[in-house]
Amino acid sequence: MVFNGQLIHHFLLRQIPEDGNADGICFSVLGKNVRFTQKEFNIITGLWPTNNPLEKDCDSKRLQSLLFGSENKKLITCLEIEEIFKNFEFTNDDDAVKVALAVFIETVMVGKDKKTQFDMDIMGRVDDEEAFKSFDWSTFFYTRLLNSLKTSLQGKKEAYELKKTRSSKAVSYYNIKGYVLAFQVWAYEVLSTANEHLATRNSKGLIPRILRWNCTQAPSYKMLHKNIYDNKNILCGYCFWRFEIFLLGFAPYWGLLLDIKKGPFIIIENLSFPGGAYMFQVGVV
Repeated sequence: MVFNGQLIHHFLLRQIPEDGNADGICFSVLGKNVRFTQKEFNIITGLWPTNNPLEKDCDSKRLQSLLFGSENKKLITCLEIEEIFKNFEFTNDDDAVKVALAVFIETVMVGKDKKTQFDMDIMGRVDDEEAFKSFDWSTFFYTRLLNSLKTSLQGKKEAYELKKTRSSKAVSYYNIKGYVLAFQVWAYEVLSTANEHLATRNSKGLIPRILRWNCTQAPSYKMLHKNIYDNKNILCGYCFWRFEIFLLGFAPYWGLLLDIKKGPFIIIENLSFPGGAYMFQVGVV
């Protein structure tokens, strides 16, 4: 899936200021207030908070010694680990999978710049199956993404305006840390009737929802303005499936409906499953 920075930028420009205790992050999109919280993150990724995380110190020395031998390096970058992994001849498939998983967590799910320090605690956690399975990865990944979404534009407008006084061709950049593709897919779901302008919907029934979408090219800022934000035919809203709620361990259905009235939800369609099971999509209009 191609990263769609312009789409995310449009959302961030529409962020509604809130106090620090607010749940998630809220945006005003096409006249509707929509909120991205950990529940939405979980629906998109298929991750869910661990009820009883295991409090345990994890030792990264075994995998670190495997990769670096007796060399005692205090600072190891993500790029170093990635390059070593590519060229290392593993004699144990399990170790190869563990190192690959650690690199994936740091560079994709956490979204670190490859020149920054690799968190060796992650290496220790993937090396301990019990600790890995019980760790609250959902909260770990979501918190990093949320903090980045909330702060990415801080001070950027002022810096851009200053650059413009010096050059009419001024450009300003910023980075979003964390698993930003989860937020991008949520934006697709929010703009549910705009899929022909943003991405290809592979299926309406795949779970988790990130599997439903494919994007091979990112639309321009002007195209988004014309086909999405200036288009009165675009609907803004999203829904939960009752089956998703059951799978992901949400609160009982009726209790959830009382909880999700924070944002606009729409009923899209019914969903049938093989074997005669029939589930209704649910939502609040």
